Amino acid sequence: MSPAPSYSVRYDPSPAWPLCGRLKEAYPDWVDADGCPSSRFGSSKYSDEPINSPFGPRQLYSESLRYDFHRGIDLSCVTGTPLFAIADGTVQKAGVDSSYSDPLVQLRHHREEGCYHSNYLHLSAANVSVGDSVVKGQLVGYSGASGSGYEHLHFELRDSPPEDPYSAWQRDCVNPVGTLLPYSTTEIVTVDFVSVNMTTDASLAVKVNISTTRMDINRVEITVNDAQNITEQPGNTPDAAGYHVYPSFVDFDLWNAEYTHKDSTSGDFT
Repeated sequence: MSPAPSYSVRYDPSPAWPLCGRLKEAYPDWVDADGCPSSRFGSSKYSDEPINSPFGPRQLYSESLRYDFHRGIDLSCVTGTPLFAIADGTVQKAGVDSSYSDPLVQLRHHREEGCYHSNYLHLSAANVSVGDSVVKGQLVGYSGASGSGYEHLHFELRDSPPEDPYSAWQRDCVNPVGTLLPYSTTEIVTVDFVSVNMTTDASLAVKVNISTTRMDINRVEITVNDAQNITEQPGNTPDAAGYHVYPSFVDFDLWNAEYTHKDSTSGDFT
């Protein structure tokens, strides 16, 4: 089992959380235009926890608990909460956009090769315009509510892959917690082996239950050792189309990349 990858040169090494550690809740008289103080950059002490809904598969409460893959994190906050740039960047989208159901701000963050994007969704107002350059901690907008009436910020990290270094598709979404946003916890992970059944020498079925409240879990993998060596699992090799069909692991970032159509507006789903 592994958490999401730690900081790397792919991201700003000392980012701000989008609510700046819930600055406005702690200091109601804070002047929003003053931005997020640099003393809060890169510190898990100033995270935006609690996170109401983490990255990955979930049952969607607002739609009769149907299955949903959540491509970001939800941060509960009252409408009008100030939102801040997590890193230096350029505004790609601001306000109403035909590709999204609610107003948003999308920032592009450049790196040596390509870029990554941060999405702030369900906004009540944007404080920037397309083409603006922003600096880390700058006020970019105000939170709002989704169509269900739930007041919150939906925040996404979209990591453009090397083969498409400036893309910002849904397939590029990765867990922002721990990958980019500083996060620390002492919460343990409980693993219970429910059953281990070997029907033949070449067939093993294992059922496990994972219990945790950690927000940075990205991958769970079961390995099988035969004497001294780890037995290779056929399902861990992608099929001809590039999909892991029966893997011995769960990997939320990989699942999103493999099973999300690059451009759903042009796909043939009939």
